Amino acid sequence: MMKKISLFAALSALLAFAILPGCDSLLSGTFVIDYMIYDIDITSGSEWDLFQVDLTDEDVWKDHKDEIKNIDNVGVELWITNPTTGVQTAELYITDYDDIGHASATAIRQNTDVVFDNLSAAPQTQTHIDWSTSLGHVTDLNKLRTYAELGRFAVYTITTTLPYAIEIDSARVIVTVTVKK
Repeated sequence: MMKKISLFAALSALLAFAILPGCDSLLSGTFVIDYMIYDIDITSGSEWDLFQVDLTDEDVWKDHKDEIKNIDNVGVELWITNPTTGVQTAELYITDYDDIGHASATAIRQNTDVVFDNLSAAPQTQTHIDWSTSLGHVTDLNKLRTYAELGRFAVYTITTTLPYAIEIDSARVIVTVTVKK
């Protein structure tokens, strides 16, 4: 698993505010949090899988977490492969970082919060779901914001079609924030 946090756009905003003397406004910047997850295979033997995200040990997170005024948006970018002959769909559920004891899709649905739904992959192809497309699948932005502010959370993925077979080749979380000046 490769983790990388990039901060960009804030430098341009800083430059713009440096040109405007006496400006006490908030800066708007974008954190792109590249927390890469690879090779999650969900098959009929296991209709769900889990990965944990911990951004709190990342240097950029440590350096800038106190500057965050507001989490504006949270999306994902996914590359999904569907090896079956039918369309596959999936849901993503979020919970506390240490809440990893759920042993079935039913338990996950009852004890965690769905944050993305109706993510689909065409038969026998790899599907790319970009950040802007993922925003249309967000079911609970406030929950996503809450966990993004904490910097640590667990994500369960559940396929919702039979036969269960979907591969999440890679995924990343993208968070946009407003930062204090």
